[in-house]
Amino acid sequence: MVSGGSAPKELAGSAATVTGIIGGALAMSLADAGTMVLINARTSGDAAAAVVEEIEVGGGTAVAHLATSPSRNGLKPWSVPR
Repeated sequence: MVSGGSAPKELAGSAATVTGIIGGALAMSLADAGTMVLINARTSGDAAAAVVEEIEVGGGTAVAHLATSPSRNGLKPWSVPR
């Protein structure tokens, strides 16, 4: 988390799934703006857990999930319960 302040969060109430090598930095930026973040990792469970911990320490909400993403044709929409 960069700011960690109490300013209004411009993305409050939104959710995002983040994957890939730049995912950690992107996840932290999104969380800093108020987004709930799902970090999907294929093999780097420890690295994903470290990003989740950093986000939570900064007051954000995140969860790590270790899984292989399905093919583009196999994707199904999902939503985060509120």
